Amino acid sequence: MPTSWSTLLSNGPESAQLNGNLRQVTDFIPHDIQEDAFRARLRNSTNMAYLALNSQRKVTILHHFKELGGTAAAPDVAVVCVVGLSARITVMQPNLANCFQTINTPAPNLPNMNGCNTIEALQALRPPARAAALQVKALIPIPPKLIPILATAQQQHNSDPLNILLHLKNSFATLDGNENDDAAKLSVHCAHILRFLWAKDTVQTIELLETTHPSADEFYEDCLRITQQQNNDNNTQEVERNNQQAEMNQNVYRIVEFLEGDRQRERAEAQEKENQSNFDSYRSKGWYLRAATTDGVTPATERLNILLTTGNRTQYNG
Repeated sequence: MPTSWSTLLSNGPESAQLNGNLRQVTDFIPHDIQEDAFRARLRNSTNMAYLALNSQRKVTILHHFKELGGTAAAPDVAVVCVVGLSARITVMQPNLANCFQTINTPAPNLPNMNGCNTIEALQALRPPARAAALQVKALIPIPPKLIPILATAQQQHNSDPLNILLHLKNSFATLDGNENDDAAKLSVHCAHILRFLWAKDTVQTIELLETTHPSADEFYEDCLRITQQQNNDNNTQEVERNNQQAEMNQNVYRIVEFLEGDRQRERAEAQEKENQSNFDSYRSKGWYLRAATTDGVTPATERLNILLTTGNRTQYNG
């Protein structure tokens, strides 16, 4: 089975660098960006995923934007992308005018949301009078380390914005618990995502259309190769890990076998010493030379001397 997009996007070539500089992700699509720059960044962000609301105001994740066409064979230009974080490849054509729309709406800040632990509490929440308005594009970049959490939240809560908001807010509290530097805290750099989800009824949605562009099939095949190649790489790495583990197990077995051999030798030597000690003790007492004879008087030493001299037990008449 192909690798999921969640795995690919959270472990891509640029993921570690982006996770280490969350400000770079936040500023990738500023609210005041020019349209030409906006389009250029979408085309050159194959390792970036974006959060948006679809026409049903459900959370959707868009990634791997590509501009198709502009050639003699396909003169019409269309921008397509992959939708979703599962292993499935769903290619759609987003309305770029929707994506470029600037959102400027009141929304509570994260401290205002921290006391809200239910959907009802979020719905009853109102932005403070002096709270700065939420200013973002309708397409919001997502830090790679947030993608697996978002994928889980989206699946568990049927893409509902407020339920996902609660899920992410609780995750931020856990993930940021060990971070002393605000620059590394998701809650600092992703608060606008929570504010965007809270303002679900007023923010711009994005229309997603099926594409009929003649180059769309080629794009689909490219995406399929990406997921399959990653799957092959994962399988290769798994085989290598298994081989390394097998070699380690074999080395451990050899060490255990060697140590067991040592223990057996030590036990055999100890038993031999014990036997020798018992025999030496037995001889030192000399009681076996004073054993009773048939007449109850003749010492055993005399009987032993006769036997040693004649070599014949029957010549002794004692």
